[in-house]
Amino acid sequence: MFWVSFIAVFIVSAIGLPPPTYIKPCSISKDFEKCSLQVGKHALASFARGDKKYGIPPLDPFNFKLLEINSGTLKITLTDIVAMGLSTADFTGMKIIVPTKRVKMGLKLNHLSLTGQYEMNGKILVLPIQGKGPFQLHFYNGTYEYSYDLKQEVRDKITYAEIANDDLEIDIKSAKINFENLFNGDKVLGDETNRFLNENFEEVFKDLDQALKQSISSVCRLVLQNFFKRIPYKDLFLE
Repeated sequence: MFWVSFIAVFIVSAIGLPPPTYIKPCSISKDFEKCSLQVGKHALASFARGDKKYGIPPLDPFNFKLLEINSGTLKITLTDIVAMGLSTADFTGMKIIVPTKRVKMGLKLNHLSLTGQYEMNGKILVLPIQGKGPFQLHFYNGTYEYSYDLKQEVRDKITYAEIANDDLEIDIKSAKINFENLFNGDKVLGDETNRFLNENFEEVFKDLDQALKQSISSVCRLVLQNFFKRIPYKDLFLE
């Protein structure tokens, strides 16, 4: 199970709000991709600044307290995480498969950085690894596709959008990885391990692929669902 707690808590009791001025509804059955691309590109800058009224925290920096990754052979706990670079994202589009209402939305990011504290124990590939301390992760030239089933739920006689069966596809062209204080501060072993992780980052990400995607999906879900639960479905999606 993946638990995420935000440093900034956006608790808004209002429901049935009108959409913000930077969002206009798109017709699911007519020119949805064209409309959603225009709306998404325009809205991304406003999303990046945050909008407390609609439960959106500032995205740059984006702070969250906890992210847990458990691949079965390796457990990583990341805490006090600061993500930088989301405000520079390029919204590449959004499409919906009409019969099933499966939604896919894409972003491109030239540089995404994560910093914070880590604790890990287990194996990456065939390499035993353990440690606790500061970490830095830098992802370059990444594409991210978040997909989900668009459902509906009724609260107080108002229908809202709901996310179900979400997934995330990540394609990162290069990365820089640094975990400090590996192996209880053994600098030689720690430097060698970080070198191995950087030289083999593609295999490392494949090894952690499913666990990593599920963890990051949980963050996407919380942010987007927090937005959906405030605005009636009919004001976001036209049938």
